[in-house]
Formats: sequence, structure tokens, C-alpha cells
Amino acid sequence: MSKIWGLVLAVLLTLGAGMPTNVRADDMEGGTDRPGGDYLKYPIEPGSISGASICRGMCVKDNNCTAWTFVASGVQGPKALCYLKAGTPAAVSNPCCQSGLVSHAFEANIDRPGMDYFKFAVYKGMGECKALCDKDGRCMSWTYVQPGVQFKYAVCYLKSGTPEAQANDCCTSGVKNGVSR
Repeated sequence: MSKIWGLVLAVLLTLGAGMPTNVRADDMEGGTDRPGGDYLKYPIEPGSISGASICRGMCVKDNNCTAWTFVASGVQGPKALCYLKAGTPAAVSNPCCQSGLVSHAFEANIDRPGMDYFKFAVYKGMGECKALCDKDGRCMSWTYVQPGVQFKYAVCYLKSGTPEAQANDCCTSGVKNGVSR
């Protein structure tokens, strides 16, 4: 019976049922590992035909997760493993694994310092910052700094790359389309 529920869960996760609307999960990267940045590890039952989808779904539902790697059973023990990652580790070819990136539209309490190419005052909230980044071909990520932290008004920084995320309650950040360059 648990195998049936595992299959049902995997199908729902694959179809995006219950996926938050502010999250974008990129396609699965077959034969790819993304070593590093691990902050959580989950065992997946042996024989699960959809372990990578389950792992992807765990990352999508965790606001701290920006990348994931599913390691097949028998590689690091009898059970398959799901690694949730902070940051965007480089992709490495490895037939043991499947990986992927997840972009949360708004990364609350996250600063991404560095790689700034444009700064402007924001008066309509963090959505204004995200919207300008989405429209700018050069923008890969952004950081919104709350009013009163640097200036009396809020400030938006557009970034030419994706600096490492750092916990900071001054800011909200985002990565454009889940792509790091």
C-alpha cells in the first residue's frame, strides 16, 4: 500500500499539484550531480520509480532550497538519498544522480550582496524590483532592501550574476528564472 501512495505522491509532485505559485522548478537534469551546499538529506525508499520527483517536490516546498540532487539507491547505501541545497552548486556529470534548480520568486530575509550593476529607489514594494529584473536581459538576480536600512526609502539592486544567498532580515531577494550565471 505504501508503494501505491508513493507513486500517487510522485505523480502529483510531477504534475505540480500543490506547488506554490511563487516557485519555478527547472527541468530535471539526468545524469547530473550538484555537489556541495547540502543542508538536508532525506532517504527515499528503495525501488521508488519516482524518487527524483519526490526529491524535487521536497525542494520546491522548502523556501531555503534552491537546488537538489537525487542519488540512486546502492550508490551511498541501500536507500536512495535526496539532498536539498542552499546556493547553486555547479553541475557535474555523474550517472548516479539527477539534479535540478528551484527558484523561489521571493527569498524572504535573504541578501545577495555583490554583482550590482543598477540601483534605484523603490516606492511600490519588492514586486517593483522583481518586475524590473524580469524585464532586463542583463539581470540574473535582485535584492530589495527595506526602507530605513540604507536610506529612508527602499532600494533595489539588480545583479549581473547570482551571488551567494546570505541570511539578513533587511532584505528580500530573488533569482530570475532559477538560472545562475
